[in-house]
Amino acid sequence: MSTQTQSVPVAHAPRMTDARLQVVRDALLAISAGEWEKAAAALEREPQIAARDAVCLNLWGIVWQGRGQWRKAGQCYGKAKSVRPGYGPAEQNVRRIYELNTFGRTRLPVALTDFATMAQVRQLPNASAEDQSILDGMSPWLRADATMDAVKRSWDWRGYSWALLSVALATAIGWPLVHWPRLHLADTNVLMLYLLAVLWVATRYSRGAAVLASVLGVAVFDFVFVRPYYTFAVADQQYVVTFAVMLLTALVISTLTHRARQQSELARQAWERVETEFLRNTLLSGVSHELRTPLAAIAGAASSLAQTNSALNQQTRDDLLQIICSESDRMERLVNNLLDMTRLEAGGLVVKREWLPLQEVIGSALHHLERRLGDRPVKILLPSPAPMIHVDGVLIEQVLTNLIDNVIEYTPQDSAIEVTAQALDGQIQISVSDRGPGLPAGTETRVFEKFFRIHQGESRRGIGLGLAIVRGIIEAHGGRVSAANREGGGAIFGFALPLTGSPPALDSSG
Repeated sequence: MSTQTQSVPVAHAPRMTDARLQVVRDALLAISAGEWEKAAAALEREPQIAARDAVCLNLWGIVWQGRGQWRKAGQCYGKAKSVRPGYGPAEQNVRRIYELNTFGRTRLPVALTDFATMAQVRQLPNASAEDQSILDGMSPWLRADATMDAVKRSWDWRGYSWALLSVALATAIGWPLVHWPRLHLADTNVLMLYLLAVLWVATRYSRGAAVLASVLGVAVFDFVFVRPYYTFAVADQQYVVTFAVMLLTALVISTLTHRARQQSELARQAWERVETEFLRNTLLSGVSHELRTPLAAIAGAASSLAQTNSALNQQTRDDLLQIICSESDRMERLVNNLLDMTRLEAGGLVVKREWLPLQEVIGSALHHLERRLGDRPVKILLPSPAPMIHVDGVLIEQVLTNLIDNVIEYTPQDSAIEVTAQALDGQIQISVSDRGPGLPAGTETRVFEKFFRIHQGESRRGIGLGLAIVRGIIEAHGGRVSAANREGGGAIFGFALPLTGSPPALDSSG
């Protein structure tokens, strides 16, 4: 199992006694092996310490989590936060459980302990060589998808390989610059090549790989470019200072670059957590509003029919029944959109392709929206003969349904809808056009984002998932979506699907 090592600023942890550190050390070693009962026994060895110490309480939470007791794990994390307010590992583990319970997944890693405590544990004497090796390679953080079978650091073999290659490349470029008679540049110019190699490795791989590139660069520079050549002996003692400065500069570059990468990753994770919270709040507020409105309409219409049915004329009864039907359809669309978006986010969308006539897919979508369309004119323009498309018919029908339903929602009732298709450049391009108000400048790409609505304060229905689902389905088919304003007014929403394979031959002998 691979681990993710991060350098996270934490509050300074108080110096722990040796007894407490031994409890923490034994518990960490047991957790690293996935031995939950052994970890629990280590924490129970000093019950008074384990019950009052934030580090031990956090480890208790991990033990309960490993046993599958998530409720007890959350209680232990909460106690750790109350014992030491602001204790980072416990706060992160609480947040992680919250995201798992709320969204079913999380990108937050499990936090074993803080870095200060880990440093104290590693300095504790009387550890066996094997245990000390495990502790030295242990990270206070585990990946979110880790099984916690072990907590051992993985070697960055690719980074070390690139460190060797980058130093070799710098040497190959520098050799003719120094040793060819026509060039014969000063050997100090080659130092820049090695520093560039260190910088390249540091920005892409682990700190260990960058340190390897730094040390190896100094050694190769001495061997190849310092007299006497091809020996590590140094004729001019001033090069010793050069080596020291070069190595120090390379190490500083690698350290600063590594720190910048870590801070960038932490900033990205923090932003994702903020964005997730924003989307969750948007979803909850939007769903509560969208469900409450049709439910109120259905309840009011049904109550009127139940209480005063005999006193109502036939037209009024028909109107109330129509309200119940239309609002029920509205709730069904909302629930289906939520379920579909959940499938897309979870990667559970399976595309089952088959060859289908294009006009059949379009006709099925229009039939599904027959009640919503009413008397609205719909114009269909297809190439002759209409092509066969290799798609998931149910999903593409849903794409067309969402696009047409979006037009119905945002354009006047008497506005015409045009559905066009054309085969061009190995693709089938399908578009749904209208003569409505069009799209504000700059929103042509954002309309396919989750929860995006052109005017946040508008009273339109929906929570902004329909077009996001369209994009997810089309991208799952290997296609792309687009939106633009139409000449003469209105908007056009389209998608393009690749025309791959050959359709089956139709039997026309019958």
